[in-house]
Amino acid sequence: MRIEGTSVPILIYLEAVFSWGFSVRAPGTSGGGPSLPLPPPSTLLGAVAHGVARVMGWREVEEGSSPVVKLAPYLLAAATGIIEGSAVPYIDLMRYLAVPFMRKENVAKPAMWFGALGFGTVYAAGSLIAVAIVLSDRVLGFIPLNVLKAAAGSVVRLGSREGITHVVKSWVGRVDEVKGGGTRGSLERRGM
Repeated sequence: MRIEGTSVPILIYLEAVFSWGFSVRAPGTSGGGPSLPLPPPSTLLGAVAHGVARVMGWREVEEGSSPVVKLAPYLLAAATGIIEGSAVPYIDLMRYLAVPFMRKENVAKPAMWFGALGFGTVYAAGSLIAVAIVLSDRVLGFIPLNVLKAAAGSVVRLGSREGITHVVKSWVGRVDEVKGGGTRGSLERRGM
């Protein structure tokens, strides 16, 4: 039952299969180091924002903003969880050539030409992930519902551009239209 004068949030729900897995760094960290074990809310919103931008004809960066920055004020909650399969954190050791990026005085020192970096990934090939994003209904004054539906079904990656996914199921609507179900989302348990 809806209380008069209140709004009903919009739920974006999708299930996707990973091609190989994903890589997501914690904010403020460098390219090296471990990946987060599951994509965080900002990454989930970014995946949908990419689809919204394509449908709406937005550029990736426009007037100091991006599609995810435009959607962020409407975000109420986001969660994800692996439904089938597994997600295994791993750190790949990557060797790189530094010469193209070196100062001229250092190019003469061959010992500085190469380096190694631990690059964190999460292998989840073929795993099914569920994503739930809850937005304020005010978003509908900015983005039509049919655009949100198209964006949810067109998520092509989670995390880095190499984290390719394939959406197998998506649903967008008011949260009061959802019937039953449980969650395997990334929620903290307290008081247990």
